[in-house]
Amino acid sequence: FHFDNRQVLQPFNTGPRNCIGRNLAHSETRISLALLLYSFDMELHPKIEDLDKKEDVVLVV
Repeated sequence: FHFDNRQVLQPFNTGPRNCIGRNLAHSETRISLALLLYSFDMELHPKIEDLDKKEDVVLVV
């Protein structure tokens, strides 16, 4: 992707007059993806037993 032209697709435009609904669109995408993933029952494969289970806190900015 190093040589891709990033100006080809700008779904929300750029600059001072960019899309007013950009934040709403991103929020709806996140919610839709979360609901889609929530509808599946997920579990670890039975052969995976040696996981190092520990609690940790991560802050993403």
